[in-house]
Formats: sequence, structure tokens, C-alpha cells
Amino acid sequence: MPPCISPVSYCFCCCWALVIASPEARELAWLVGVCKSPLIQHSAETISGSTTIRSFDQEPRFRDSSMRLMDGYSRRPKFFTAGAVERLCFCLDMLSSITFAFSSVFLISVLTGTIDPS
Repeated sequence: MPPCISPVSYCFCCCWALVIASPEARELAWLVGVCKSPLIQHSAETISGSTTIRSFDQEPRFRDSSMRLMDGYSRRPKFFTAGAVERLCFCLDMLSSITFAFSSVFLISVLTGTIDPS
């Protein structure tokens, strides 16, 4: 068995992990857009009606509403993104552990006598 099998299999597994991670990245980008949509909608309406808001002295109400929307909708994507990053780190950690185990078993069992211990 050629010694380049382990790096080739590792590269293949990394490419396979990227193929799996790409749809997750698209899904997370979509989720960020959906979660920030109410905030963007509120900001656009506030900008278009700023003269009306000022004339009727409703600035504190709109400021409180903006802060509530920012607090409610900006944390949610961060939580899901952090969870996806942790899952990806765990998968890559398991991949590196399996590769290390395979390489050590290969070096110990298959190449007995071909590597000089000194």
C-alpha cells in the first residue's frame, strides 16, 4: 500500500466535509436574512416616516421599538451560527482523530520492518 494513501484520503474527507457544510452555510445565510427582515422593515418605515414621527413627538416610542427589535432579532442568528460552527469543529475533530488512528495503525502493522527504529 503506498504511503500517500493517508494524505489523499484525508484530502478526500475534507472535500466531502466541505460539500456537506456548503448547504448548511447557505441555510444559515438565509436564516440571518429572515431574522433581520423585521428590523430592516422597521428601519425603512421609520426613515420614510421620520417627519411624521418627529411632528407628533413619537421618537421615544420608535426608539424603544427599534431597541426591542434589535435585541430580539440580532441574537437569534448568532446562536444558530455558533451551533453550526461547533458542529463543524466537532466533525473535523473526529475526522482528524480517525485519520490519526488509521495512520498509526497503518504505520505499526503494515510497515513492520521497513522503517529503521534508529
